[in-house]
Amino acid sequence: MKDEHNLQLNRYPDPAQNKLRKNFPKYLNVSQRIYFSVLARMKIIDLRIRIFCEPQKDSVLIPEPTYGMYKVACDVNDVETISIPLDKKFQVEVKTILGAIQKIQKIIFYMFTK
Repeated sequence: MKDEHNLQLNRYPDPAQNKLRKNFPKYLNVSQRIYFSVLARMKIIDLRIRIFCEPQKDSVLIPEPTYGMYKVACDVNDVETISIPLDKKFQVEVKTILGAIQKIQKIIFYMFTK
């Protein structure tokens, strides 16, 4: 999108993350050929589910309310989601998580905040 001053505007500074993908391997002192960059949070979530969960067998714990794509990724990969409520201050209660954990849970999604 361009504004009246002919500036390139985007909600994200560089949606393709070209500068990051070019310079981060240099910072890590690794070859760009072996550097794997994930451009979207959804891809990371999807990869975690595909790697650790078996469809129609495993489940994932998701505190609610949270980032909506956790459930979407689980649904796409045919992995059951078990929602656990946050407390009145929107914090995770450890007792609630521990009480909800089952052997079939492979992932607990949790957003850390300060």
